[in-house]
Amino acid sequence: MSEFHHKKQFLNLPKYPGGSKAFREFIRANLHYPDAARDAKVEGTVIVEYDIHDNGDVRNPHILKGLGYGCDEEAIRVVSLLKFEKGKNR
Repeated sequence: MSEFHHKKQFLNLPKYPGGSKAFREFIRANLHYPDAARDAKVEGTVIVEYDIHDNGDVRNPHILKGLGYGCDEEAIRVVSLLKFEKGKNR
């Protein structure tokens, strides 16, 4: 007979209010494509890593993979605007 162990979760991680759909809509509404990137016809993905403070603020955003032409700075700017729900400790 196998025993079923329910994994208890003592820390609820911060979540973006409204879920992933609201997250994508926020990015789409606030991201402005830099003129330098448009003129150079640069396209691609910028990967940003960041920490979320206990109060839901984004801290320490930095680029893992960038494109240049102002895209990296714009990604940092938009990510810095994010506000997550507070994490909760049980």
